[in-house]
Amino acid sequence: MLYIHYKLPAYAGPDSPQSTGSFDAPVGRCGFRKQRHTNFYTIMLLYLCRNRLTVNLTIAIICFIIMAVTTLSGCNSPVNPQDQASLDLARQQVQDEKFSSAIRNLNEFLVKHPSGTSSGEAYYLRGLCHRQTIPANEQLAEQDFQNALKDKKDRVIRPLAQVGLGHIYFENHPLQPEKAVEFYLAAISDLSNEPPKDAALYRLGVSLQKMGQWQDADLYLSKCIDKFPDSTFTKYARDRFGARIWSFQFGAFADLNRARNLVKKLQASGWPAIWQTRRKNGSLLYVVRGGRYLDFNQANTMLPSAKAIQPDAEIVAVPLPDLPKSS
Repeated sequence: MLYIHYKLPAYAGPDSPQSTGSFDAPVGRCGFRKQRHTNFYTIMLLYLCRNRLTVNLTIAIICFIIMAVTTLSGCNSPVNPQDQASLDLARQQVQDEKFSSAIRNLNEFLVKHPSGTSSGEAYYLRGLCHRQTIPANEQLAEQDFQNALKDKKDRVIRPLAQVGLGHIYFENHPLQPEKAVEFYLAAISDLSNEPPKDAALYRLGVSLQKMGQWQDADLYLSKCIDKFPDSTFTKYARDRFGARIWSFQFGAFADLNRARNLVKKLQASGWPAIWQTRRKNGSLLYVVRGGRYLDFNQANTMLPSAKAIQPDAEIVAVPLPDLPKSS
């Protein structure tokens, strides 16, 4: 197995890695057409991460998944040259940011090859494209990922599609984490210890926390930490490890006076809030938190009230010693 080293840019979002990290991407399982596919997925990775930084974590993780798809190169029996050209053209169109055109070519390919050679990869790629169109079509993406699962002997595309389905449920159904857990658990046993397994382990841990299964969450967060010490997800897995309850984070400031003023404002409104120190990227921040909830849905119910006071309020998982105490 060959590897190429890539750098990842920063990401946005409360559950997403923020600092630049790196990972090793596998190139080719059978040594056929490695370089051409590597170039495509490398450029696609950079495009997606560059252009959707502030939307959500989906793009970052999907990039990891795309890199892993290259392991399919050259292992299936070849389709006829014309159909192969259609599939190759679709890859090029995605590289050129022409997602709608790529979908049309993948449609043409899948009409002729609804199953069998390369169909799993085609379904998977089309599912990724559906998530990139504006607006994204999550329903069609889910259908394509489900179709990519039909070849039960394919131990490469199946776990990748399961991770893709896990992401769809994680992002679109945050109050129903059970389905995300189901797909992540099905995927991780067949994923090697390389991306996107770190993303799957991290989000599996977050989903289990939402279900109140804190100790099980720690198990998978610790696997992310232990197996991927250099992953961008590991920092956030460390932050969540050991959490046992939900709270609101109302803000993080470099200026202590701003943190103190916000605490006074919250306390005057009946919120038991305190400020605490945290270090991020070598800088000292003053974090304002308040409230404590055993159940994630309960915290989510209270989120509009928190945002009414501080629009930047977000739900965070915290260890018991970090909780603000009521006065």
